Amino acid sequence: MLKFFYGLDIFAPNDIPPMIFWVSVYQIADKFLASQLKSDVTERFVPLVHYNWEDECFPDVIAEAYDSTPPDDRGLRDTILKVAYENLPALRKSKEFQLVLREVPGFAADLILAMDIYDCELVPTRCMTAACQAEWFCPRGNLYPKCPKCAKRSVQHGYLG
Repeated sequence: MLKFFYGLDIFAPNDIPPMIFWVSVYQIADKFLASQLKSDVTERFVPLVHYNWEDECFPDVIAEAYDSTPPDDRGLRDTILKVAYENLPALRKSKEFQLVLREVPGFAADLILAMDIYDCELVPTRCMTAACQAEWFCPRGNLYPKCPKCAKRSVQHGYLG
């Protein structure tokens, strides 16, 4: 945290998963009322979670974020909810994710309530990988969709077959 206040960049150490590290930094920033640091952490956290939700530590990230931030602090929680909702079909197969749904206070309720926000419009989507060309419906707000057939991120929203 001192590095941040001296204008230096902060990097996650190699021995801690980056998503867990940034949740911890966010918690410290919240404790010391460092709103700019919280903003910087959120900026780094968003793409990290969107691209790494399949990591085995994602359920731990959810638990850590929910355990270490107050319920009214939506900085990390909303990002986690959006990613969890967008990838729910894959995540719900994970025993660790199922455990988080049962044991982390507020997460399951937030996820149910998020359905009204994120389930507003599904758009036709097509995988642009030449060998795949799968088509499915995806929430419009999902900026980083992954093809359910080939698992590539090469997709086109709004495709009308």
